[in-house]
Amino acid sequence: MPLLPYALTSVADVKTYLGITVTSDDALLEMFINQGTDWIESYCGNRRFLDSTYTDEVYESQFTSSEQQHPTIERNRQFWLSTKQYPITDTQAVIVKYRNGTSVWDVQNADVYDTYEDRGQIYLFAGMPNIRKEIKLTYSAGYETIPNDLALACIKLVARQYEKRKSQGKKQESIGGATIVWADTAVESMDGDVMNVLNQYRRKAI
Repeated sequence: MPLLPYALTSVADVKTYLGITVTSDDALLEMFINQGTDWIESYCGNRRFLDSTYTDEVYESQFTSSEQQHPTIERNRQFWLSTKQYPITDTQAVIVKYRNGTSVWDVQNADVYDTYEDRGQIYLFAGMPNIRKEIKLTYSAGYETIPNDLALACIKLVARQYEKRKSQGKKQESIGGATIVWADTAVESMDGDVMNVLNQYRRKAI
């Protein structure tokens, strides 16, 4: 199984962590890295951490639940648009489009919104239009280089899976100077420091 192009770590780094010098398990490690990457991305809100470009993503207007029957009431219009991926890496490449009531999408001038790169949010000065599914967004987001703490979290997850296959029936054992407690699910079996790292990469409400 080839390594995913957006994998959070490499076979070489996992082997260094585990002290592996042979190549016989490389394919297995690639599989675990791919699984670990997908699991972490899912846990963090389906984020894609490697810098990528997203074209014409469709977003819905959102209004407060108390006034959904009257979405044109200005005080209930939402002004924040959270991008599906973040951090935004190139504010000059951000393109916001509104549907003009037909099948035509109008590109908005950059002076009608502000972009908050780190948290992946766009502030719309006039608020969201009052027609659902009428915003399209083109942007680039992610990290050019995977952050070290995130890469290490993936390495630890892979190491856990790699060692666990040799530990069926065991409740705990010592690996790399640390005591590992096996559990039935990935979340339950995660070390506290790994979970702390991953929780930092989950979307926080403004």
